[in-house]
Amino acid sequence: MAFFVAATGVALAQPAGPQQGQQPSHGQTQGQQPSHGQQQEQPRGGSQGQQQKPQQGQPHISQQNRSAKAAPPEFRAQDSQAVRTYFRQNMQTPVPLPRGTKLIVGQKRPLRVEYRDVPPPLLKRLPAYDGYSYYLAGNDLILVAIATGVIVDILTSVH
Repeated sequence: MAFFVAATGVALAQPAGPQQGQQPSHGQTQGQQPSHGQQQEQPRGGSQGQQQKPQQGQPHISQQNRSAKAAPPEFRAQDSQAVRTYFRQNMQTPVPLPRGTKLIVGQKRPLRVEYRDVPPPLLKRLPAYDGYSYYLAGNDLILVAIATGVIVDILTSVH
């Protein structure tokens, strides 16, 4: 094998002769290596079906993994139905939100709101998401990111 040094100074191993299934370069016969002063023809660019190898010191990240970010959890239709059914069967008086207070998805939960824990029987009916917690705030059920305190989703008027 011959070694070629790229412009970045990283040594890349390339076979000296033609690869299996390739024809010899101009002026070469099968099994010959380029003579002094000649360079082996290198393919330029990349074909669409081939993946490029990461450079030394860089992790391999596929195109699919780069663009895919996990979406934050949200209430599903069956969650809404379970919550509303629970509160129809178990009447509880909601603590109203302070006047002028709004719960907004994507913003931190307001500090001056009284948050109540979700009753355990209802909590069993909801999916558990790592890093998230459910709270009752006024007449609403909210899903909050624990680390940041940001409201991820709101199920309104559950009482």
